[in-house]
Order: sequence, then C-alpha cells, then structure tokens
Amino acid sequence: MQAFSSTKALIKTFSKNFLLIPCIYSFYSLASSNDISVNGFYTIDATYAEKNVELIGTAQPSRDLDASDIQFSNSLIGAQLNYQINDNLFLSILGDISLTPRDEVETNISWAYIGYDFGDDLMARVGQLQTPLLKGTELRTIGISRIWARPIIPGNGSSGFNDFVGLDLVKKNSSGQHHWMFQGGIGKAEHEQSQMIDGKSMTYVAAQYQYQDFWLRTALVNAQYEFKTLDERVIDDNASINMLSMESEYAFNSITVNVGGSIGQSDQSPEDSMAYASLNYPLGDITPYVYVSYRAQDVKPLDVEGDDSQQPNDNRPPPPDGDRPPTDGNRPPPPEQPLNRPAPPLDNEIVSWSVGARWFWSESTVVKAQFELLNKDSINNDGVVQNSNKGNLITLTIEGIF
Repeated sequence: MQAFSSTKALIKTFSKNFLLIPCIYSFYSLASSNDISVNGFYTIDATYAEKNVELIGTAQPSRDLDASDIQFSNSLIGAQLNYQINDNLFLSILGDISLTPRDEVETNISWAYIGYDFGDDLMARVGQLQTPLLKGTELRTIGISRIWARPIIPGNGSSGFNDFVGLDLVKKNSSGQHHWMFQGGIGKAEHEQSQMIDGKSMTYVAAQYQYQDFWLRTALVNAQYEFKTLDERVIDDNASINMLSMESEYAFNSITVNVGGSIGQSDQSPEDSMAYASLNYPLGDITPYVYVSYRAQDVKPLDVEGDDSQQPNDNRPPPPDGDRPPTDGNRPPPPEQPLNRPAPPLDNEIVSWSVGARWFWSESTVVKAQFELLNKDSINNDGVVQNSNKGNLITLTIEGIF
C-alpha cells in the first residue's frame, strides 16, 4: 500500500510538470501577437546554513533549511502575461513555480486581474491583488528587481494577509519634478493560515511622493476576519487588524540609502512589526551593500471559555463551593486543583546583519553573493528568552528575466 501511494504521488508530480509544458509553449506562441506579451523571470538560489533555520526567500512560503547543507529550495521560475484587450482594457497575470525542500512542485499566483485605464493617469484593477503594505510586496518573487539576495520584508508579508480579491484604484499626478501616487482598495482578505483565520473585508490607502532621487511611501491597511480553533470553534467572528508602514529611499553622491518599517495591531491574529536599513554604493557593474533588518511577531495566547483541555491535573472538575468536605477546624479544606491550561505561545524576534554584492552580468542577468548573520529568539510573556538560534548563512544567486 505504501509503495502504491508513493507511485501515485510520483505520477501526480510528473503530471503537473508535464502539463506545464504546453501551457508555457502556448504563452510564448501567443506572445507573437502585438496585443499579448509574456515575460519570464527566474532565481537560482544556493544557500548554505550553519544551523537549522527558517529563511525568508524569493519563493513562498518561507523555507526550512537544514544545517550544514546547500539547498536550492528558494529557486523559482515564473512568467508575467499581459493582454491588451482594447485601448483601455487589459489583463495581467503573474505566477511562478518552485520546489519545496521535499522536491514537491509548488505553484503560486501573485496576481491575476483585469485593469482599465481611464486616462489622466487613473487606473482601476479588479481581481486577485497583492496587499500593498510594503513597496516590495508585488515584485518579491522577481529577484532581479531588488539589490539584495533575498527579500527584506517578512515572509508572511502583511501579517499573513498577503493578497486579497477586490477592487484597486491608482491615481498618479506630476508637477515638474514632483510626482505623487495615491492608491486605495477594498475587497475580501486572504490569510496564509486559512485553517484558523478566515479573512473577510479589507480596505487600504497608500501614498507615495517622489522628488528626483528621493521617495517616501506610506500605507494603512485594515482587515476584518473570523478567528477560530483548528476544530472549527469560533473564538471571534468580528476580529480586525490595523497595519501601518512607512518606507523611503534617498540617493546622494552615488550612495543609496533605504529605510523602512511597519507595525500591526490585531485583536486575535499574530501582530508583526519590522524595520530595516540598507546602504549600497555602486562600483561600475558591481554594487556592494550592507543591511540590517529586525522582525518581531507577537503571538496572542489562545483563551477559549469552556475549553475541554482546561481540566484539573487529576482530570476531575473542582467541587462547587457548597460541596466541599466538612472540616473540624484544625484541618483546612483541600485546595482547588490547578488547571492544565495550554502553555502561552512564545513571541519571536529575528535580527539579520548582511553584507553582499550584486554584479550586473548582462542587461538581463545579475549575480548576487551575500553573507548573513541571523539571530532568532523565542521569548515568553515575561520577556525571558526561552530559545535562541544564531547562525551564519551564505547565499549565491543568479537572477534574470527572459
């Protein structure tokens, strides 16, 4: 029976890969039309981890890397399809394919929407979109779009609300060297932990200002959701989370500085906060860089009234006050048995110090090398570090477009 299951899984994996071949061929056949364009992208990521670590990478979700082993599980290949239906209406889809550490094929659709250009720099989009809390969210799977070997932003994006299905409006305005962008949207939120967090509505606003080599961006996101246990018991059917971000880039004397951060405040789901700072200085085709990033996750304890797991240590309920055994005055009544409540969850703090370089091999290909010191602490409610994991990472990537 086990051999049959393994064979069945192998056939299923082979079928997925085989069926992708005609799809890719069809896309490139259609690309010969003036109304359709297909652009491919890829990342080949080889990472050595000194210790077992969960690592943010180009591929989604975050990968668990084994110690003292070189792994390629953050590698991927993807494509963007754009179809200009008429002068104003267009279709855009972006997706990728990657392999998990277990060599299982994993597909991901970053966005799939229909857009309408009203003219006067006003555009509407309807479909599956990325939650635009941080600037690098939409292009996080396209490694060539950033200087660093891996994304700085957290693997779970906007506190787990990575994408949504709904409507988005983008308005741009320019006056001389001053450029503004305003964005707003509404839709149904999707959460990466859908078994416990059932997303409902989402609304957001974002604004960006740019002047010459400086830009500043901020965004505010609100999501409503239902929070439940793994056995489908609803804890809060009207929970919400608010998220705020601010990021900036400034280039002077050939030096580029990037800084940013985000915070979240949630009723039930984990709260994420992050901050980063980066500096790079191009030397011809090679750009050395350094950066530090900080990420923290506050996991709220699960407290369910009437939870059957909260029983006394001897598995018997404590007697009511009126049913306690009588005492003779010299013997105190037996104490109530403490409850076996689940241990409160641990919060996580991750600090990353990195130094690396990006080399423009050609107009469509870059090579990146990065050394990283990663420190992860698990902290209890009293602020005491329960577990600490510190180790070095070495990453070499080849990234490009085609």
